[in-house]
Amino acid sequence: MIQVPPLAVPRSRAATSTEQAPVTRRSLPGGLGPFDALLPLAVILWVIGITGVQTDAINDFGLIPALPPPFFASLVVLTVSFIAALARSRQSTVRLTLHIIAVVFALQAVVALTFPLPQYGYVYKHFGVAEYIGLHGSVDDRVDIYQNWPGFFALGAWFDRLAGQSNPLRYAAWVPVYIDLIALLAINLSLRALAIPWRARWLALYIFVACNWVGQDYYAPQAFAFVLSQTVLACLLTLFRAAPSPWIGRLEERVTNFAHGVYVKTAPLVSPVLTRRQRITALVAVFTTFAVITFSHQLSPYMVIVAAGVLAVPGLLRPRWIVAVMVLIAGAYLVTRLQFLQTHEDLLISFNPFKNVENPEASPGDGVLGRQLTAVAARTLSGIVWGLALVGAIRRSRAGMSVLVPVGLFFAPFLIIFGQEYGGEAIYRVFLFSLPWAAALAAVALAPAVRWTWFAGARIGIALSLMTLLLLQAYFGLAEINFVRPSEFTASEYFYAHARPGSVLILAAPNYPERGSAYYDRFVVTSGAFDPKLIPDKAFLHRILGADDLPAIEGLIKVYSPHGYFAITTGMKIYCHVFELLPDGSLDHLDQALSASKRWKVFYRNEDAVIYELAAPA
Repeated sequence: MIQVPPLAVPRSRAATSTEQAPVTRRSLPGGLGPFDALLPLAVILWVIGITGVQTDAINDFGLIPALPPPFFASLVVLTVSFIAALARSRQSTVRLTLHIIAVVFALQAVVALTFPLPQYGYVYKHFGVAEYIGLHGSVDDRVDIYQNWPGFFALGAWFDRLAGQSNPLRYAAWVPVYIDLIALLAINLSLRALAIPWRARWLALYIFVACNWVGQDYYAPQAFAFVLSQTVLACLLTLFRAAPSPWIGRLEERVTNFAHGVYVKTAPLVSPVLTRRQRITALVAVFTTFAVITFSHQLSPYMVIVAAGVLAVPGLLRPRWIVAVMVLIAGAYLVTRLQFLQTHEDLLISFNPFKNVENPEASPGDGVLGRQLTAVAARTLSGIVWGLALVGAIRRSRAGMSVLVPVGLFFAPFLIIFGQEYGGEAIYRVFLFSLPWAAALAAVALAPAVRWTWFAGARIGIALSLMTLLLLQAYFGLAEINFVRPSEFTASEYFYAHARPGSVLILAAPNYPERGSAYYDRFVVTSGAFDPKLIPDKAFLHRILGADDLPAIEGLIKVYSPHGYFAITTGMKIYCHVFELLPDGSLDHLDQALSASKRWKVFYRNEDAVIYELAAPA
């Protein structure tokens, strides 16, 4: 059996009695405490709240107006119950685990239980790739970028066949629940290896769930790669850690003295006792998992390399050549994809860090009031958790404890913005990959250092309540856009089943379940991950569209194919309204112009979607 000692923790004023102070509490008959009934009560309130969600009430402020009071009450009760579990004198793993599972379900199962289809129009193109692989049993790397990084989609196709499903539609809405729970297992292993005290460790897991607003845990390669990335880092921290180089001890002593702390020399770290066979097996497992990450997602392997490099430079990861092997794996695969990236203009390398953190859709000053509030909530939540992380780093340093690893892993993802903008989404990935370590340091800032007090409980309660409130707006604030109507998906299915192969589909605006079919490759697949769109082209913004714009639409079609289609949906109208890209009614006016034109005919129409076919090009 592998013996894995925890990281050595220096003894100091704040560390000696952190988890030993007794907590006096009265017990109910049967050994139950006065707060033990709160978790079942929270579950009951949540179930009542979920059954009362009115999706018709979703508006510019997102899902919050559609949530009934019992739902909010359940979150309050759950928070109080979790704090009561932390207040116990001894760790109750079962109770704390149930609370973490409960908060994941409370926040992530809402959409799965109340929306008719998985949210996000852009998730459906992932369905199409998985269905394609399931249909053909292979990939065609000439089709699009997804079939050049097919690991996740191949797994999805295999799972669909195993489950007897034709596509992921029936289970995809639950993927955020699965992803978060599995990721938390890996994060917990890493925090144990960092010798985070048990109260701070469980609080960190709760903070991770309560602050993860970026929405990167849906049915997508990023979610899959994130879980595997956390697994690799947990293995490195647990199985391949080592004593740091001497210069690190001197550096930490200076930092501690600067923070006016009491520095205690860190005891030498002892590597886990592994036999030769165990060591080889562990290395093969790490490199195999990293290889899966590499051919599943374009950015995640480099996030892992940067994090592993942060550990290797000061000698905390040995052998250091582990990082070199990772670089070799990622680089070798990238070389085989370079021709596709260059010919399709998907090589998004940028060395301008200011440009790389920009995202036009995240600008807090654009769109309707609810959309602006959502952007402010997301930025505020990010600022709170990052700010608390810095406080936690200072507090841990003042206590004479090493902060090198958590601080290094916290800042490592920021390095990616010096070389990659990732289609305007690099900052989202930075936040996602820094969040586990930011949550750990934030928990150190909030958790009591010596003994549990009512003040500590109140401090944690206020912080968690504020985080959860901000998360509800930041994560669900765009629910009006993210809501996919069954009639829109029906229109998309009809197109791929009946449209003329070789033609192109032009969308009036974003927010459409595109490419959600195994036959999407039979049509024009443009460069990038999305079909061509009229909006947000500057030539069509902020005005009423009509008959005068039809020649431009026909010209856009001819750029891609002699034959084409044009789609307008309710989701597109809502998107243009929320971001204030078009006056309300503009797309309706364009719909009327298309209907009156002799060169266009209705190909398909239902209550939420219309697809026109260019019947007689000029």
